Amino acid sequence: MRLTRFGWQGIALDVPSEWELASFDGDGTNGTASLDDGTRVRVRVRWSSGQGRVPRVEAAIARYKRSLLKASRKRVAFDTLDVGFLPPGFRRDKATLPFRWEHDSAAYGVAWHCRTCQRTALLEVAVPSLKAGRKTAREILCSATCHRDDDRQLWAAYGFAFLAPESYNLVKPDLRPGRLMFSFEGSKGRWLRVERWSMASQLLRDAPIERWPEEVTAALPGGRPGTCEDEPTSVSGCEGRRFSAAPPRRGLSRFLGRAPRMEGVVWYNPDSDKMVAVTATGRDPDLVDEVAASVQCE
Repeated sequence: MRLTRFGWQGIALDVPSEWELASFDGDGTNGTASLDDGTRVRVRVRWSSGQGRVPRVEAAIARYKRSLLKASRKRVAFDTLDVGFLPPGFRRDKATLPFRWEHDSAAYGVAWHCRTCQRTALLEVAVPSLKAGRKTAREILCSATCHRDDDRQLWAAYGFAFLAPESYNLVKPDLRPGRLMFSFEGSKGRWLRVERWSMASQLLRDAPIERWPEEVTAALPGGRPGTCEDEPTSVSGCEGRRFSAAPPRRGLSRFLGRAPRMEGVVWYNPDSDKMVAVTATGRDPDLVDEVAASVQCE
């Protein structure tokens, strides 16, 4: 079983490579995500964070148990497990409580509160049966994290992964077959956009890589065609173009004329037949290079 790293809103875990993001909702403060194997949901994760009284993981478990019992008409066998079900490394700086349940299907899970990032999360892995799925579920649960130590967040789904600043919020994901687009907003009008196109060789027949800075810029909301300055570059050994352009006309920036120039890079990987573009406002000159260097594209 080949595992790959999934990442969403700071939550990251190792899952079988054939399991993919099926649904998501919310933001970094409160949200949910699920992954399926093409037939059924295999992973569900919920998270919340906030100020004030520290949430008790026992309360999170109790709420979830009530929802299961209600949905199954009280026929679920639900048990909490000894904290030793998960290793000390996972439990470090966390209050944790693992659990399992079985009915028509079965699952292992864990609720935790992290004292570092102040997040409370509940993660469960669906298995064929408690006996047959214990090893796999425990391996996945043990791999889960809710924050990194470098002020970055991993975004990883559909064979595409990159690191973005923790301070940037995902505002407009557009995840379609053949094209993935992640839009982020930071403070003071800063923004970041990361895109990936599949079967890019077909796109390059119509527009070679030299034209893609213009294509990327014009496709931005309020983008201005014909404003790019670009030059050849290489990203991870792949041919690409680095570019700079007038910023998209958004809100007051179209009148004030003081917005920083947009910086970007676009490149093509012939081994995966994928093309990737990273664009951002120019207030942080290293942001585009840092994000581009972190990209992994299968």
